[in-house]
Amino acid sequence: MTEVQEHGFIFQKWVKKILGVDHLAENYTEKWDIPGETPISVKCMGLKNALEFSSTVRIWEINEPFTLVVGRWEQVGTKKIIRSIDEILITPRILKKMRGMISLEELKEFDEKIKRFPAGKEGQKKGIDFAKKWKSERKNKMGLLTITHKIDSKNQRRIQCNLNYNSYVRLFGEPSMKTEFRGKTFSQIINHGPRTFNKKLDSLKEFI
Repeated sequence: MTEVQEHGFIFQKWVKKILGVDHLAENYTEKWDIPGETPISVKCMGLKNALEFSSTVRIWEINEPFTLVVGRWEQVGTKKIIRSIDEILITPRILKKMRGMISLEELKEFDEKIKRFPAGKEGQKKGIDFAKKWKSERKNKMGLLTITHKIDSKNQRRIQCNLNYNSYVRLFGEPSMKTEFRGKTFSQIINHGPRTFNKKLDSLKEFI
């Protein structure tokens, strides 16, 4: 478990305990964090941070309703304090608004092409140029999700997507600012300093 993921796993474990699920997912890329009749996915992020999804293709493959449990924290010194917990039912209608008119087939093709760019700086530049062009050509087909490309000078070649805060509010309203879930209150304070990046990593943001 990385330091960046730790607070999310703490929150996820708390939710699972309330639901009577003792085991954690085997890895963070598991399709549903908690299996059941209505699948449940658990996310934890800053108060106004984007809602991140690890696999863009997977979001496009989903055709069934699922429940999203969203915890939002505030950084206070070296601690993260959960300020809001929301339980949201994601329906096919909401998924359509999120995905827009981009088809699963063209998204898979985009994903495969990104993965095929060779490692190294030349492959990075070509991959970034291709990704920007692909998204620009489809800007009128995009939904509320932002599709991002993760391409570095080594061998990282993948796409992700997120729902930024404004789009989140547009779909679901403002965070509740209540810390209850199924009648239980999250009172744990998570000892975790602000996320930091070195300058080299920060410089990559312009490409995303």
